[in-house]
Amino acid sequence: MPGSSAYAVPFLPGEQPEQERRFDIEAGYIPARAPEKGQTAPKDEAHLYFMLHRAMHPQQPRRKLVFWLNGGPGCSSFDGALLELGALRIQEDGRLALARPGYAWNEYADVVYVDQPVGTGFSYVANEAYATSLTQVADEFGAEALERCDDRLRALGLDPAFVTFAGVRCSANSSRMWCMNGNSSGSSARH
Repeated sequence: MPGSSAYAVPFLPGEQPEQERRFDIEAGYIPARAPEKGQTAPKDEAHLYFMLHRAMHPQQPRRKLVFWLNGGPGCSSFDGALLELGALRIQEDGRLALARPGYAWNEYADVVYVDQPVGTGFSYVANEAYATSLTQVADEFGAEALERCDDRLRALGLDPAFVTFAGVRCSANSSRMWCMNGNSSGSSARH
């Protein structure tokens, strides 16, 4: 059941044609840095890779959106998508199989798996211009990536609501999102 989006992924390698996937997948790249003055491409060609698993039961008028970020730079979020909480699971023989009912987080919410910071998984950056601080990582995910895709997400009827993290970036990313939602940096966010 491929979606109509330019980001639609109708089929994944290893996915079995006889099993009907009950959700759409979209994937692509989001610029992680603003362009330098006079340029159109993001600075250092920095891009974050995302893969969106749409909800299997999308009856809610405004579905919730979960962002899943594994513990990069050493771990791609594909680990979470294909081994931990995604609706497709890698089998011992390399094939993909649907997770059992009740074992996938995208049953009632849309889940976006993001490889971040740049240089993790399928995310990339030119000239080894990797992020050098947690603040920069949070800004690239929040200020650049989320703000650029916010209108698109709302047009799809999604409310960014939940972010799950692994690793030390938890508080930096949560604080950045807290501020993006109109809260002052001095307010106490729950991490």
